[in-house]
Amino acid sequence: MHNNVVGTCEFMCPTAEIQMRERENLLHTFEVLESREKMKRPRADRSKAVKEFTRSAAGRSDPRPSDLRPTSVLVKTVDYLLERIVPKQDVKWHKIYDFVADRLRSVRQDIVIQRLAGPEICLVFIKCIRFYLYAAYRLCEVPVSLFDPHLNGRQAIECMKASLLHFSSLEVPLLAELQELESLYLLFNLGSLDALMHVYESSADVRSCARVQLALAVNETYLAGNYVRFFRLVKKLHFLDLCAVHRHIPQMHNLALNRMSVAYNSKIHGYPMEHLRPLLMLDSTDKVAELCMRHNLLVKEGQIYFLKAAWKESGLANPVKWIFCQEKDRKTAQTSMQLVQLLLIGGSTAVS
Repeated sequence: MHNNVVGTCEFMCPTAEIQMRERENLLHTFEVLESREKMKRPRADRSKAVKEFTRSAAGRSDPRPSDLRPTSVLVKTVDYLLERIVPKQDVKWHKIYDFVADRLRSVRQDIVIQRLAGPEICLVFIKCIRFYLYAAYRLCEVPVSLFDPHLNGRQAIECMKASLLHFSSLEVPLLAELQELESLYLLFNLGSLDALMHVYESSADVRSCARVQLALAVNETYLAGNYVRFFRLVKKLHFLDLCAVHRHIPQMHNLALNRMSVAYNSKIHGYPMEHLRPLLMLDSTDKVAELCMRHNLLVKEGQIYFLKAAWKESGLANPVKWIFCQEKDRKTAQTSMQLVQLLLIGGSTAVS
């Protein structure tokens, strides 16, 4: 464990690291001085260079104060990443994700090393959580070789748990942010007793707010396996809450098809795909057909033939962008400024 050390670095990236990365040609394209970007060894733009994440290693000396950023610089760094890098449209977003996720991890590392706390640190964690959840939705259809949803999910969970601890130590609670955090934590961990108990043990102001109550209702239908009511409630969630619950949708799709294979078991009468599509909140009958065929269900001339005997268990499909989630995506993050606002200040529950 590091002794309490107070950071003195006033830049987003320490001078020593910039010099090392210039020397070793390790600067990211987002950090290069524009006038030198085509040079063999480009120079760093001090206003764009951001400290990289580095793993702790045995035998490595404790970090120097000059290598650590104080709270004000960490806040500036996170805001820079979300305001200037995330909305870029001239770079593939999975590359933006790689850069921002690494730099946010470095921010969190500086917080841990210095044992920083307080309302500003709580807001830093909330902004990180919003980014991870938004990335999980935006990149859900990207190949695993370009985006690892499990690693991203692990970062989100670590961030949520750290954030809950930091919020619990505040003398004056940030009520709106705490309500958002409890909702996101429960929806991201549907079915988790720990997440559910954390909500029930929270203050009445948090537990009784509309956003948390809706998250509790979604969790209840998830546990009960009531897929019809689950999807009806999910449509009422705020966009970021949709991003949080997004990873659980394949499981609910499988449950729905399994139950329907029993309820609509027939070799003669088919079930119209066009009726099933909105029930499962998918944006095309092609996705409905693909999902059904994964479970050995016959799809023919726009009809699905549910046969209990033909049902085959299958691994969960990768999440896809649901039609109502896409619509809220367009409404909530259709411009760069709206995306920045979403990640910096979040938002309230929005019903379609």
